[in-house]
Amino acid sequence: MVRASKHHLAQIGESYFEHLGAALGFSFALAKASIACGVHALIPGLCTSTASRSVAELQAKLVMRAAQHRSEGDRFRTDA
Repeated sequence: MVRASKHHLAQIGESYFEHLGAALGFSFALAKASIACGVHALIPGLCTSTASRSVAELQAKLVMRAAQHRSEGDRFRTDA
């Protein structure tokens, strides 16, 4: 498990604490979206777009982070 964690952090170019902060941020955003879905299930007139908006924002962040990690990885390539 430690080896897999180190490999993952190396792949994305983040320290443990950078990854911790980012992953917890996504976790809290998903929890908020989940609560909004629960509220919407009980009272359909509330939170009509909160969850879908949250998921779209998270997807955009993931795409941006992936692009950033790819471009940072290109700077360190030695085979180019």
